[in-house]
Amino acid sequence: MNPDSVKDIIEQVFQEIKKKNTPRAGIVDIWGEVAGKKVVRHTKPVAFKAGILIINVDSTSWLYELNVCKALLIRKMKKRLLDRPLKELRFRIGAV
Repeated sequence: MNPDSVKDIIEQVFQEIKKKNTPRAGIVDIWGEVAGKKVVRHTKPVAFKAGILIINVDSTSWLYELNVCKALLIRKMKKRLLDRPLKELRFRIGAV
């Protein structure tokens, strides 16, 4: 096996790991469109696993507000995602 192919394989493995640990392509953009600019300044999607989008929030007041609006946000996200199953939004305090 030549060194280039080993390097390529390792690079592919790291790309797959990165994909699994970050939101699927486009979900971050869709979150921004659905949530709006004001909310986006206080939130950051950090993971999308098994249909659950995990979003960091920068304060408890935003955490409360987003949980109140969760059902509406899920409906809006589902309309935009179409082919990607979204079961739930989970908000948590974290780095934005």
